[in-house]
Amino acid sequence: ILLGLENGIVPTKLEISYTAPIIDAYLAESQPVINSIKPLHGSSSGNEWIQIHGVGFINRKKLTCVFGDLESEDTIFISSSEIVCKTPKHLPGSVSFGVNNGVSSPENATLNWKFTFVPDALFLSITPTQGTLSGGTLVTIVGLFPSSPFVKSPHSFVCRFGRSGFVEAT
Repeated sequence: ILLGLENGIVPTKLEISYTAPIIDAYLAESQPVINSIKPLHGSSSGNEWIQIHGVGFINRKKLTCVFGDLESEDTIFISSSEIVCKTPKHLPGSVSFGVNNGVSSPENATLNWKFTFVPDALFLSITPTQGTLSGGTLVTIVGLFPSSPFVKSPHSFVCRFGRSGFVEAT
């Protein structure tokens, strides 16, 4: 640094060093990279949590998952490599999927994954409506169960009784 005086300029040994704060300009301008989504499908009724792993997620208020032209209402930042978000209601079918760090409008999110909304089952009747506490009661469920590539056979269905009683459908 040179010091200016009335009689001229005097050199000093004072040095000023400035390092700009790291604001992650690259991350602020880029969208995250998704490595995996679990699961890749969910109910068309929405309201299901999915887990996304990748690189470059930023903990911002506007961090969101984008399903086609819809955004998730709830997105939770776990780390720069993991988030979870709740699926919105959507008509059955596949949509493009991506994550927006909240640095640009949702339409600028990179939507290079697919998420499939599957139709919900429609239950018409369940008989009997009650059984014994010891179990063993045969229950018949009549309804419309849309075919889906995610249901491999009728034995893929599981019935839940109460909070912990799971029984494979036959």
